Amino acid sequence: SDLTVAGTSGDYTGTVVTVGGTPVLAGSFTSNSYTQWVNHNSPAPSVTWNDPLTSSVTGKRYRLTGSTSLTTPVTAPQTSEGTYQKQWLLTFTVKGTAATDGDYSGTVVTVGGTPIAAGSFTAHSYTQWVDDNTTAPSVTWNDPLTSSVSGKRYVLTGSTALTSPVTSAQASEGTYKTQYQVTFGQTGIGGDTGTNQVLAV
Repeated sequence: SDLTVAGTSGDYTGTVVTVGGTPVLAGSFTSNSYTQWVNHNSPAPSVTWNDPLTSSVTGKRYRLTGSTSLTTPVTAPQTSEGTYQKQWLLTFTVKGTAATDGDYSGTVVTVGGTPIAAGSFTAHSYTQWVDDNTTAPSVTWNDPLTSSVSGKRYVLTGSTALTSPVTSAQASEGTYKTQYQVTFGQTGIGGDTGTNQVLAV
């Protein structure tokens, strides 16, 4: 049987396919193909294409879009093909005092219309894979960011955008600074001040 990879750039790594329960690594493929001999009239081995395929290029991988199977019994040469779509990693990172303090909460960023909550961030970053050559999703950093600390929040001071089409790994950053709530209270006067100024800040 012949096992062929389609739709990749040849930089895939790790396990590519599992044949009859045995993982077959990228190094076993020549010109995107791996071959195996089986006895005539024997059952075809099970074939499971790995999804996703890792890549030696940082921020790149391949997702399986389709595959063909082998038929049993094996009475002639056969081919199974795994077809893949290239993908790129998008990274969204919180910067500034929000990252330093780490107590931001609620929605942090909206990506392609989907709100991403603080709990989805690891080490102040959230990642998402997108297909190669597609339009970059819209990115809106929340302003302000709420905090789990009462009377504290973060205001957006700057952000970086993604570019379209996506043909490599990209990053968007939202930079924040801390703000504290200041409360002014008064005592000793009644409620008859009317429109007279009580406080100037």
